[in-house]
Amino acid sequence: MIKIGDSNIMMADAWPGSWETGPVNNATAGIFLYVEDCDTVYKSAVDNGCEVINEMMDAFWGDRMGKVKDPFGHCWAIASLKWIMTPEEIMRGQEEWLKTVG
Repeated sequence: MIKIGDSNIMMADAWPGSWETGPVNNATAGIFLYVEDCDTVYKSAVDNGCEVINEMMDAFWGDRMGKVKDPFGHCWAIASLKWIMTPEEIMRGQEEWLKTVG
């Protein structure tokens, strides 16, 4: 993770089978951008030509996040920390989330 200004940027190997690595994208890395106001950055990205991969949502681990693909094919997760959660709260949230995704 690197910090530029007040934003943290994390790059990692793309997860096999994830939205970054499909037959069209074939990416080898994913970009996870932590910012102060993820909703504003996400809207700006979409307004400037990024394709929506995932709408903004409140994640079970305490982040608010969404995913976009830029015009060059790079996928970005854009997030802000919204809640500090205990490990127990995260586990309960994950269990509830898993019920919704089958």
